[in-house]
Amino acid sequence: PLSFKRLIASIRENRSFILGSLRDELPWDPTLPRPLISPARLETLTRLLDADDLRFKRLWPSLEFVCSWKTAICAAHLAEIAAHLEGVDVIDAIYSATEGWITVPVVEAGGGVVHPGAHIVEFLEVGSDVEKGRLLPPWGLKPGRRYEVFVTTAMGLVRYRLCDVVTCTGFFNRAPVIEFAHK
Repeated sequence: PLSFKRLIASIRENRSFILGSLRDELPWDPTLPRPLISPARLETLTRLLDADDLRFKRLWPSLEFVCSWKTAICAAHLAEIAAHLEGVDVIDAIYSATEGWITVPVVEAGGGVVHPGAHIVEFLEVGSDVEKGRLLPPWGLKPGRRYEVFVTTAMGLVRYRLCDVVTCTGFFNRAPVIEFAHK
């Protein structure tokens, strides 16, 4: 969501430059192609920018969705810019780490479905003793509970502890849907 907030701020700060460039009123870098814009589209953008109406669906009418983290601190940022996202679906971003991608986004729910073929992903319920080795397979998760994530990858990581905590929010078919909760 911070990227969206920065985009909104940048449009506001650079309104004159944006419209001047689209109207062909400013010097143009000859190494870049000139934007092609119809008079009707230019009139629409001018009206929206003059009114500070930066709702994404009005600026980009064909925009159907954006992908963004929706949980933890990001939920508060999304709430701040909700008016700008009116009419646009917000799909929860893929939960991933340097060690690998863990989920596939789902439009119908927050979080994402644990990817069934990317890696071997196991979970330890928060508060359980890792020394006892009670790692759970994805189908062993319970909605509403929190878990730490462990991955085994084709690149050699074996039961690597990510030190991330996720919440199981339900199931999509028989695969668990998880949301990032915190580090």
